[in-house]
Amino acid sequence: MLCTNCEKQIDAASTPETASANASYSPSQPAYTPETFHKRYAIAWREFVTQPFALVLMLWFFVSVLLNILQVNALLNNADSLLDSLGVAISDFTVSKPIAVLAQILLCAPGALIVIGMWLIYDDAHGRSDRPVSATGSTLIYITTLVNAILIGIGYVVSFFLFIASTKYLSTSIESATILTYIFFGIVLGSIPAFYLLRMYVRLVAGIRENVKKGTFSTACVKVAAILDFIVGGLCVIAMFAFEITLCSLLTATLPLLVGVMLLKYKRFMDDLHWEYLDVEYASSKPRA
Repeated sequence: MLCTNCEKQIDAASTPETASANASYSPSQPAYTPETFHKRYAIAWREFVTQPFALVLMLWFFVSVLLNILQVNALLNNADSLLDSLGVAISDFTVSKPIAVLAQILLCAPGALIVIGMWLIYDDAHGRSDRPVSATGSTLIYITTLVNAILIGIGYVVSFFLFIASTKYLSTSIESATILTYIFFGIVLGSIPAFYLLRMYVRLVAGIRENVKKGTFSTACVKVAAILDFIVGGLCVIAMFAFEITLCSLLTATLPLLVGVMLLKYKRFMDDLHWEYLDVEYASSKPRA
C-alpha cells in the first residue's frame, strides 16, 4: 500500500487496526496437558459422584440395606416356623443361635460395607478439588464384591451337599418330592449363570476402582450390567404388583432401575472425559507456529 503524501510502501500489518487485531488474537490453548489432565479428571470425577442423582441413589441404597437387615433378622427369628412349614422335623433339626448370627452377618454385611464405601467416595468428592482421588471407598466396594462372590460360590457348593444330607429329614410326600426336585435343579442350573454374573460384576467394580486409582477410562461390562439391572428391576416391579406393594418391595424393585440409570450415566461420563483427554492430547501434539 502507498502513502498518499510520500508515496512510500507501508506494510499492511503495521496499520493500527491490523496491529490491534493481531495483538488481540492468540490461538486457543487447552487448560490442561496430558501430564496435568489428572487434575481435570479429579475435578470431573468429584462433580459426577456428588450430583443429586448419585446422592439419591446412595440414600436409596442405604434405606434398602437397612430394611434388608430388619427383614433378615425377622426371618431368622422365625426360622423354626419356616422349616416346620416346609416339612422339617423341628425335633431333629433346629437353627441354633450362633448359626443364625453367622447367617445374618453373611447376608447383611456386604450391603452395609458397600454403603460405607459409597459414603467414603462421596466424602472424598465433597471438596471438589483437583487433588488425587482417594481409592479407599472403591477399594472397599471391590473387596466386598470379590469376597461376596467367593462366598456365594462356596455357598452353592455347600448348599448342594447340605441339600443331599438333609433329605432324610424331609417327608416323602409327592409335594415334598416336587419341592426337592425344584431345589436340586435350581442349585445346579442356577450355578452357571450365577458364576458369570458374579464374574461380570467383579470385573465391573474392578474397572471402576482402576479408573479411580489410575485415571483411566475403562467402561468394560458397564452397559451389560445396566441392561441386566433394568431386567431385574422390571421383573421386581411385575412381582410387586402381582403380590403386595410394601415399602420394602418398592425399594427392592426400583433400586436396580436406579443403578442401571447410574451405570449408563457413568459410561457416558467416562466416554466424554476420554474424548476430552484425546482432544487435549491432540492439541499438545500439534506443532506450534
